Amino acid sequence: MRTKFLRQSLLAVCLGLCIATTLSSGLVQAQASAGQHGHIFKVKVFIINMFALEAQQWLAHENLTMVYSVPGADNPVFCNKQGLCQTITGVDKSNAAASMSAILADTQQFDFQNTYFITAGTASASPYRGGTLGFTAWADWIVDWDQGYHLLPTDLPGNPYGYIPPKTTFRDSTAVFQLNQNLVNLAYNLTSHLTLQDSAAAIADRQLYPGQSNLHPFVGQCDTAAGDNIWAGEFFSNLAQHITDLLTNNVAHNCTYEQEDSAVATSLKRFGYLDHYLNLRGPAPSISLIPANH
Repeated sequence: MRTKFLRQSLLAVCLGLCIATTLSSGLVQAQASAGQHGHIFKVKVFIINMFALEAQQWLAHENLTMVYSVPGADNPVFCNKQGLCQTITGVDKSNAAASMSAILADTQQFDFQNTYFITAGTASASPYRGGTLGFTAWADWIVDWDQGYHLLPTDLPGNPYGYIPPKTTFRDSTAVFQLNQNLVNLAYNLTSHLTLQDSAAAIADRQLYPGQSNLHPFVGQCDTAAGDNIWAGEFFSNLAQHITDLLTNNVAHNCTYEQEDSAVATSLKRFGYLDHYLNLRGPAPSISLIPANH
């Protein structure tokens, strides 16, 4: 059976902890002046998770005892005194955009002028695109799988995927985002040497896919595609890369797939923070691990 590897890895969260600690060390200490806790909180690093399982490691280990309620956000923002904050946006692009926009607009409680934002979450990955179970990747590009025209290939002679891309020259285009290359390279260089844990289950699962039997988890640098639909199979894996090629002029190589990141990037861009955004995604350590709910 050919299928995507399924969402459910905490490796991205653990790597996010590493890079968050490094980035925050170069910024000013969290300070105060007026808001829900009697001050405007200066956020150093803001972690973006999509559902509860992704947030567990942050909430368990980072002493995020300061709780901020934000009107319009799906969940509260949790912070510690060192300037690290985290939230759960909710799954899918609509929830992600609504939550992030509400939080970024809350200038009565937060100061984001010197903040680094990190999506640290799970993803699907294709066995045909160089990833493997348990690996994780920093993205240079985020593309939106949903936008454009998706037609039956039989209705478009000469177009094997039936896809016509959207125009990306409009000022408000949200189909493709290139992240800050210097920042992404820094994140990758700080983490690429890490040895990621493997498992007997993952080793066994890799035998089911072509070219996977000799692979092991690693930290990579490749790109992500966002879409609200769930798909599986080699055809759609190739379609995702085809869409990525068209939207990035054959520059990007997608290796992870998720449901939120073009929306998160849109919100950050509208508020002027896209250059401070990092995207870290990784698939499940085993194809048998499926979250009971989000």
